[in-house]
Amino acid sequence: MDQDKESRIAEYVDMYEHASYVDWVSYRLPTEIIPLTLELPFVIITVLAMFLFGLYAGKIGIFQHNSPHLPKIKKIWITTLLLSISLVSFLAIMKVGFIDLGVYRENAVFLFTSLSGLTLCFFYMSSLTLLLRKKHWQKLLRSFGFTGQMALTNYILQTVISIFIFLGLNLFGKVSLLTGTLICLSIYIVQVIFSYVWLKNFRFGPLEWLWRSLTYGYFQPMKKEEKQK
Repeated sequence: MDQDKESRIAEYVDMYEHASYVDWVSYRLPTEIIPLTLELPFVIITVLAMFLFGLYAGKIGIFQHNSPHLPKIKKIWITTLLLSISLVSFLAIMKVGFIDLGVYRENAVFLFTSLSGLTLCFFYMSSLTLLLRKKHWQKLLRSFGFTGQMALTNYILQTVISIFIFLGLNLFGKVSLLTGTLICLSIYIVQVIFSYVWLKNFRFGPLEWLWRSLTYGYFQPMKKEEKQK
């Protein structure tokens, strides 16, 4: 089993390092895209549940500055912090092989990855909700809001930039963890600046504008002064 897995990983890395773009896309279709598409119905259930929770939280005023739910938010924060530490620690122990679960290892890793992702999600949300109640943190975190307003554009842009860096410059598998982290931070910083400058002049990001235009069936006003007319 391990040899077969190592062989598949070696083939995967080789395709990313040496294959042409067309061959790379063709390889990804059966190995990544089709399996992910088959899992989509199950993923949608979780994603839809999170959307509904966000809608409910907004409706009852959890994110308002004078929210009456502050004690509950603090309880969610400490609870999800402790749960996340426990789940991530156990996941790390399984990853490094301190605990041998045999044939159940992959299922256990998937389970604890999913659970820790859920608790961390609530931890991040409650942390931001508490931090944004303070004016100092509002100023510090405001720049991240611009990238959020252009989430679709920035998501696709990250993909394009990464393909250029790691495939176009043939750096896939040749970058250390530290270097990769610095590259990711650099890309994000550039996107924060780009989003800020763009939204100073336009109402939406490029892809957000296209999406809204297709949704409403006509071209949306793009420039900010167009909104005032």
